[in-house]
Amino acid sequence: MSNIIFLSSISEVTIENLKLTTQLTARDLNLSEWVFRLIIKAPNIEKIKKKGFSLYLLLKLDRGDKIKIGKIVGKEQHNLLKDRQYLEYLGRSLEPTENVHILRLHEEYEFKFLRNEEVILPNQIEVRIEDPRNFSFHTGTLRSSLNIDKNDIGVKIDIPKQQIEGNTIYVIQFALVLEGFIPQDVIKVMNEPGSGWSFGINIHYTPEHSKLFSEISQ
Repeated sequence: MSNIIFLSSISEVTIENLKLTTQLTARDLNLSEWVFRLIIKAPNIEKIKKKGFSLYLLLKLDRGDKIKIGKIVGKEQHNLLKDRQYLEYLGRSLEPTENVHILRLHEEYEFKFLRNEEVILPNQIEVRIEDPRNFSFHTGTLRSSLNIDKNDIGVKIDIPKQQIEGNTIYVIQFALVLEGFIPQDVIKVMNEPGSGWSFGINIHYTPEHSKLFSEISQ
């Protein structure tokens, strides 16, 4: 099973919540759109001097997987979080405030520890494909890793102009259109008239790539 791994350019940044939504298109079941909405918390220090920070998404492919990124939707998806109607569509999990760059988590949010918290919505994000061997994060780079394959996919999520405050929560959103994520045998069943099918993702699945996780954690 392929793993999705997030890395940060700043030490001790935590992902407080990740909402992952997928959409299939009837025209081409080989394509699937994956929307990532991340609520991130900066480490508990007075102030981080540098401006901006980056997250890295490493799609570590399992043997035989032939997944490609067909399209990246960065700024457009992120800016949807500024739209009141879109937030209503989300079921009011996020609510706008008088400040256009701040959202408030709904009082009945899924996780109690995040309810009524204010989150900063950065003005700008940039999402692009990057060679995973070039990832530069707080513990080093992945260039020396023997566990990174040439077919593995790297995505850099850059927040270039945001002044990072300690112990503060941020929210970002972007989407990836993936080719070949759903196995061909599953697509074949989905295309058969009257057939029933299901496709599930287990977020508690034990990581397949334990050696890579060990390298990252050192």
